[in-house]
Amino acid sequence: MGTSRGTREVTDSIEKGKVFFEQFFPLPNPETPAVLEGHVYPQQKWEFQNITDEQTHCAIQKMKPYKATKKGSIPNCVFVKVREALVPFIALLFQATHLLKYYPQEWAITEMLVLKKPGKTDYTLLGAWRPIVLSDGLARLLNSCHTEDMVSMCEALYILPNNHFRAQPG
Repeated sequence: MGTSRGTREVTDSIEKGKVFFEQFFPLPNPETPAVLEGHVYPQQKWEFQNITDEQTHCAIQKMKPYKATKKGSIPNCVFVKVREALVPFIALLFQATHLLKYYPQEWAITEMLVLKKPGKTDYTLLGAWRPIVLSDGLARLLNSCHTEDMVSMCEALYILPNNHFRAQPG
């Protein structure tokens, strides 16, 4: 497979996986902890509000019905087709994740597929391939609700810089 470091031939699936991993994740994992000791965070700008039925409805309406999810996960088309019946239960489930401070471990696990880009003439080159990340449908939906809420609050409070996507002049 061709890389920026030259060309080498790999035929074993394990070796191919290693080559793809090196290509898609070129930087080593940082050794510093996510939360720095002694770091002083700025004052909180708004009070967290738990997920509502309305937010869940909006997030489902924005879903692409046939976008793939992780195996064993609820497909997007199910959320879209039976939204009215599911939303009251899903919203309660999302609210419980915050009240109980529990995020299912299975939701945090994603899968990556490496697919051929259509129309390429030489699939021995790494650039002819692309990674596709599959995540849990419920996790994706919850994250969508949080993202929309965070973006709305940042816009309302003029936290984003003027040159940021969706930012409004302050």
